Amino acid sequence: MDWIDRITGARHAAPEIPVIPGQWEYGGQHRITIRDAVVRSGDVVFPGTDGRCQAPSLGPVRCDPHYTPDDDALRSLRLIGERLRALESKPWRDWVAETPLLPALEDALDETPLERAIVAKLGHLEAACERPRTHLRIDEERVVIGRCKRPSVKAPTELAARSEDWERRTLWGVRPRRVRAMVRDELYDIYENRVAVSLVDNLDVALLLRLRSVRRVVQLLKQREDYQHVLEDSHNYRRAHRILELWGKAQVDEGQLKHAVAVQHRIMTLRRRVLALKDSILYREIGGRRHGRLQLRMTNVLSHDEVYRRVAELWIAWEQHIRSQSLDPDIRWRQEQDAASGFNRFLFLLIVRALNALGFGPSGTGEAIGAEGSWTLVGPVGSILLRRDRSGVSVHSAHADGPMKFVGLPAMIEAGVTIGEWMDKLRGLSVVAALPADEPRAPMEVRIRLRTYSDACHGGPLFVTVAPWDIESVERVARIIRWHAWAALYARYRFAVRLPADWDAPTSMPPWIRIDNQTLRVIRPPAPAERSWSDLDTMVAAEGHRLTALGAKLDACDARDKGRRARLKQELDAASVVESTSRQVRARLESAVAATDLLRACPVCRTVADVYAFKYADDLFRCSCEDCKATWGRRTCGACRKPFPFLDFPGNPPSEDILDADRRYGADVLALPIAIGVYLCSICGQRSASERVRDSGDDDVHY
Repeated sequence: MDWIDRITGARHAAPEIPVIPGQWEYGGQHRITIRDAVVRSGDVVFPGTDGRCQAPSLGPVRCDPHYTPDDDALRSLRLIGERLRALESKPWRDWVAETPLLPALEDALDETPLERAIVAKLGHLEAACERPRTHLRIDEERVVIGRCKRPSVKAPTELAARSEDWERRTLWGVRPRRVRAMVRDELYDIYENRVAVSLVDNLDVALLLRLRSVRRVVQLLKQREDYQHVLEDSHNYRRAHRILELWGKAQVDEGQLKHAVAVQHRIMTLRRRVLALKDSILYREIGGRRHGRLQLRMTNVLSHDEVYRRVAELWIAWEQHIRSQSLDPDIRWRQEQDAASGFNRFLFLLIVRALNALGFGPSGTGEAIGAEGSWTLVGPVGSILLRRDRSGVSVHSAHADGPMKFVGLPAMIEAGVTIGEWMDKLRGLSVVAALPADEPRAPMEVRIRLRTYSDACHGGPLFVTVAPWDIESVERVARIIRWHAWAALYARYRFAVRLPADWDAPTSMPPWIRIDNQTLRVIRPPAPAERSWSDLDTMVAAEGHRLTALGAKLDACDARDKGRRARLKQELDAASVVESTSRQVRARLESAVAATDLLRACPVCRTVADVYAFKYADDLFRCSCEDCKATWGRRTCGACRKPFPFLDFPGNPPSEDILDADRRYGADVLALPIAIGVYLCSICGQRSASERVRDSGDDDVHY
């Protein structure tokens, strides 16, 4: 059992199929190799660009090549990992001040030597494809007499033997209908043309990879302009402040976007010219054939022909470009492991920034945040325990049954067609953080599952896409933490206090308490005037006085009167149990009241609503904020009939476009609003229509 599934923590004899980059960690001590690289304990599996591991010990294990991030993405993860390494053992305020955005790489926009070679010599490749050199091949073929330009020397003999090729006889001989003729054919499939056609395919792949890296920089820079329009139409200025604060710390140059767009346009123009060559005469003739792995041989044509000589120079420039990106297997393996470690540090920074955005922080400011440890954070819905170790990062709300573990997989899971089959096999309350796909290939229903919480409610993990070049990363992580903490708090309503079997409750109770089956339930936050339960306080005080009196009697009793002392000691023990039980009930009730008060805290602006703004019905409640006009609480799903948490905010207009939920709502949402009064249930994932239930007053209210 040398392999550890980082999502579930279980050990296996070998990685299970399908393999996702970063999911499986090697925990053995035996020497094994993957892709000709030596694997150490603690390394994660990274398949090659072809999806193969090339490991004899793993057998035919492979994954979809589309899951594997490109070299530019891995480089970005290594760079941000090196930057965040300096934050280890720094206090919380230093982590919060660090931006999760990786500034656009200056050299990512520089013109590469291959691009310069393409610009200079692409015209010669176009000439070779449009007017290629050919070899003339002469064959003999029986053709209609009208098409014969030069008869074969065998034509008379064959014509005399084949009377079916005669048209008719004449006085002067036979007039033929078909005759064997010499046919000239141009042979395109020569070595020099195969080099040109293969070069078209090679340049297309190289320019596509280059275009993806530049497009990623443009996406990062363009998000500021896109978000400006989104935030201008939104009433949530708090979210706008969070987004603009990220941009301010990233120190983005205003002119960098124009430069990046110009570079993208230049590369797209080059690639269009290369793609146009696939419709040329030469490519149509021999482009669909497999030529194997060609190696350049300088023939006479490639050495002396003015056109083909430039094609050979362009081939050499492409080879140098590929050689500059080729690394020793061990070096490349170690770089991939550094990228995986960098992604884990980046994910931890996102969690810290998300918790801070939601209002959580340590009670002190000087405690160091290291590579391993646990820290208690206090926020609007109580305390949260943040834990970090080698297995990952976990967030545990005081109201949740268990922690929510974050696992970072440096893989583009939305790029896989069969990702739904892999998702169905996963179990456990965890959050799988992965990289966004440049070209999503997953089915639409799977992409929607990746953005909703129904899988987590049925024992599966949550999913979130994050990247150093994506400004929405912090908001996505904050949205998941909000759902974990706020949903756990709301699910505890009505807060219960279990009563001991032999404890007699006071006959009179406050209006904000109900009792059933030996359980006290706090149904609403008490008003200041009715906050204390006077009968319970009187009971606790009376029991305390009785306990004190019995203690005084025991002290005053003669030591020689052992019978009386034994009776007093027995009465004192019984009174102590009763008094302790009453105190425990009061302490638990105070804790339940404090938790109920947390329900009044607005999730958006954190303003505490008035107690009279709290409406309730059965296990459902609703509360409104006078400042930001937000409404939150629990409502019943019309499909599964189960209660789910919701947050209705004027800055969150309903939309059926679930794929755009991250940009539209950010972290200020619980259940996705898809229409007025209709949400996407986080329990069953279905549409939840509005319904009417009775609250504490005489009017009906929508829930």
